Amino acid sequence: ITNETQFYVDGQPMAGNVFQPSRTGTFSITGRYKDLESPPVTVTVERPRNRKVLIESFTSSYCAWCPWAGHRVDSLTHHNEKIIGYSIHGLDPFQISAAPVLQEQLSVYGRPALRINRGYVRNFFTPTELAPLMDSIHYLLSFQPKLELSIHSELSANTLSASVQGKFYEPLADEAYLSVFLVEDKLTSTQANAFAGGWKPACPYTDDPNPITDYENHHVLRQVLTAPLGDPIDTGGLSEGEIREIGSYSATVSNVTDLEEAWLIAFVHGRRDDIERSHVHNAQIVQAGKSVDFEE
Repeated sequence: ITNETQFYVDGQPMAGNVFQPSRTGTFSITGRYKDLESPPVTVTVERPRNRKVLIESFTSSYCAWCPWAGHRVDSLTHHNEKIIGYSIHGLDPFQISAAPVLQEQLSVYGRPALRINRGYVRNFFTPTELAPLMDSIHYLLSFQPKLELSIHSELSANTLSASVQGKFYEPLADEAYLSVFLVEDKLTSTQANAFAGGWKPACPYTDDPNPITDYENHHVLRQVLTAPLGDPIDTGGLSEGEIREIGSYSATVSNVTDLEEAWLIAFVHGRRDDIERSHVHNAQIVQAGKSVDFEE
């Protein structure tokens, strides 16, 4: 009976049944069908805050299933600025000392493995299944974040300094930690390829050999500025909309071959001793030496 119902917003008739607000505020929506009138439904429209979703991809040059999983993440991050992805290598030349620590914390027992905003473990078949990955991302993007992040960084020769600020809208219910990672984009390596030979037609690597000699890796974890499991941040006595510096760091850049391809990723997350309570509240990314504001 929807097509025969007249809907109202704050007592004013709507055209059709789609409400597209042009301002923020609280609205009362009702519907009248013949002589029946519905009780009101209250809708609150807020300015969308800058939420970003973090994808942590565990991979390896020796993992023959990993190229397609990496391609999935790359396609998402390249087409949606709200998605931040980086890769954590293991058992290959790109592995750093923090990798086993993160692998244990995030309950990773093999590769490829993806963790989306932490908080839970979802072991879908990452090389081929895109729908569950997209569902999880859309679900997480549908919530207003409790805080937004900005990063100010400077790079002089090999010395990198970074300041991370948080704009807080709601109290964080649990302990909160800040992690700041330095990643490098466009690192090439020899990569095992299980899809060579065309047995999986939808895969972009079916025409490539095994191994791929010039495989391009994106946003590879190269250095950790905080503790691997994050540094505790002070969230006491916050007022709504308060801006507070939550971390400041200075480090000599190591393991990076091209400083032009170095990026900083900062994210605030929950408890660091349990993946179920380590949900990522929000994340931010910026090229090393540059700055990004809350709304960007």
